[in-house]
Amino acid sequence: MRIAITGGIAEGKSTVLKFLEARGASIASADAFAKDVFWDPEVQMTLRRILGVDEDVTPAQLRVALATDESLRREVNQLMHPKILSGMIEDHAMFHEVPLLFETCMHPQYDAVWVVACGDDEQKRRLIERYGEDGWTDIMRGQLESVAKRVMADEIIRTDCSLAETEAAVLDAAKRYEITLVDSAG
Repeated sequence: MRIAITGGIAEGKSTVLKFLEARGASIASADAFAKDVFWDPEVQMTLRRILGVDEDVTPAQLRVALATDESLRREVNQLMHPKILSGMIEDHAMFHEVPLLFETCMHPQYDAVWVVACGDDEQKRRLIERYGEDGWTDIMRGQLESVAKRVMADEIIRTDCSLAETEAAVLDAAKRYEITLVDSAG
């Protein structure tokens, strides 16, 4: 069984993945694959050409450039997404964190989709805390709204509650899928 963990930025996907990993589940993250792809020498060479710079492109530089240029976003996605998706498909972990699962049409690769959600106000609070009052809105571009992802979910894991309540929801979802997880204390 392969289960995709998805949701909007700052909604708690990594927290859910940590709970699963602590309980012995095999996990993988599209973000980890993306970092490897981003720093690949061939990808960096192409990014330098696309952005017209002589030195390696940093994630912050690319984020700024993508925020204002939709055609650049498409070009970068065409460069990186096939490599990221290939890595994710080949990985045999049970749980995959895939932030852009629906945006990249990757959901058919999974037996189930668990959407992690915290609500709009909590998400905005977390984003402001992470990126500042002015930086959070650009981050949201390129992602489906969380409400659209929840409609397509097999399970919804809420994270706008205590960590214990979120962990209990994860354990309940695992039981519904007959997934055996180990006791986190042992």
